[in-house]
Amino acid sequence: MAMKPESAIKTENLHKTFRLGNMLLRILRGISLEIKHGEFVSIMGPSGSGKSTLMHILGCLDRPSIGHVYIGGEKVSLMEDDELAFVRGRKIGFVFQFYHLIPSLSVLRNVMLPTILNGLQASGREKKALEALQMVGLEKRKDFMPNQLSGGERQRVAIARALVNEPEIILADEPTGNLDSKNGKEIIKLLKDLNEKKKITIVLITHDSNIAALARRHIYIKDGKIERDTGR
Repeated sequence: MAMKPESAIKTENLHKTFRLGNMLLRILRGISLEIKHGEFVSIMGPSGSGKSTLMHILGCLDRPSIGHVYIGGEKVSLMEDDELAFVRGRKIGFVFQFYHLIPSLSVLRNVMLPTILNGLQASGREKKALEALQMVGLEKRKDFMPNQLSGGERQRVAIARALVNEPEIILADEPTGNLDSKNGKEIIKLLKDLNEKKKITIVLITHDSNIAALARRHIYIKDGKIERDTGR
């Protein structure tokens, strides 16, 4: 039986450059990091520091210009698009600042969507979605529409949707950005509970130092480089 690799995420010398007309915009400048399975890590930095670009690369939504990314020991930076989609669907759950719920679908059907994209048989989709809603305490809201929920409840639905395919990693990009401080702390507490009880690796992108403080490890990015990493 193959041993599970120690690293959930590993990067080697990541660079990301965008071309704007005749100009080259360097966003990431040699990011090397390792996040082990079961860690809860915050990534902080000022606007324009490259933290969201980094998250997109870690989430297999974009590719580095130079360098490599490993997810669960697999070198994803060299994969084809269909292979990347498979890794995203099986290993990574996403939570964003904007909930991205489909307003015409019920809570249950919103959570079921990733199971359809992953090809789960119809008989198992509802069961998986209900289990995910139970994890975030919203099983009684399964038949509600998104516009019947509070902002905090919508974000919980988004987290349930991220959990439904049982990912090893959750990438959360400013998940409290649209919430008041009370609801924001509740969402981070939920992520912390998932990390501690389910051993899901959590990577939290935030500009809020109070929110970031709830993580156990903190990575600070400035001008596309790691300025400080409390895990080193």
